[in-house]
Amino acid sequence: MREYKGHMAKVRLDEEEIILGDGKKEIHFPYTDLVNVEFNKPSGGMNGNVRITYKNGIYVANFTKRMIDSFEELYKVLGNILTELGIDVDNVPIRNDFTPAEMFNYSKINGFCDDIEYSHDLVIQHFECVKKAIMPEEKVLMYFVAKLHKNNGKKDGNYAFAVTDTRLIGAQQQFSKVVLDSFQLETITKLRVETKILSDILYIEMDDEFLMISAHSKTMKNIVEKFSEIVNQAKQDAAKSERRGFIIRGSEADEILKYKNLYDSGIITLEEFEAKKKQLLDL
Repeated sequence: MREYKGHMAKVRLDEEEIILGDGKKEIHFPYTDLVNVEFNKPSGGMNGNVRITYKNGIYVANFTKRMIDSFEELYKVLGNILTELGIDVDNVPIRNDFTPAEMFNYSKINGFCDDIEYSHDLVIQHFECVKKAIMPEEKVLMYFVAKLHKNNGKKDGNYAFAVTDTRLIGAQQQFSKVVLDSFQLETITKLRVETKILSDILYIEMDDEFLMISAHSKTMKNIVEKFSEIVNQAKQDAAKSERRGFIIRGSEADEILKYKNLYDSGIITLEEFEAKKKQLLDL
């Protein structure tokens, strides 16, 4: 068994599983549950860390400068395991069945959340709320993390978001309740970004309300690029569906006119005409 001891952290690798922590707080999971691994060197008097993402959470193993060789080895070993599993950590295809930790990991590697400020465990809790809100028939197209602002401009804290083929879903796990917001993509009329000193604000204007979310400039650029693409596609799909509706309704009108002509010609009775009209109109 390989063992790596850090600053109030321990990682062990045996033949079948990865063991994180020590004593009563040990976390055991098979290698196949490994999702991602990141390495951050000590800098500016701060400890370095190896951040291990697995299907049910994130574990941060902190280490000091004198431990760097050991934890560089750990990072390489876990990286090799991911390669053997066929996982490309820089190109993770999105799936509906992501765990909350995988949703967070997807957001990070695609630049859809800021690199700092967020408590991992808390963001994962937000994504747990998002996961419960996604309907089976929906197709998830994007996950991201950003701050939500009320209409009066007051920040309401960090939210986890999912964008499906029909909705924008935002959720936040508070102490005693879950705050959940959902907006239909086809009601979005305009997206507008305003640059501020510390972050950018995205204004999402809808038919009868608007939403404001904020993130650092680079993160916001990534979010807006992908989100705009999804919104535009949703509008195109809605327009096609509406046109199909007009075609169907036009076809029904033609059929009714045909049976009206048959009635006027005395070929069918009034009762037969009315019955056929109700059938065509699903009355």
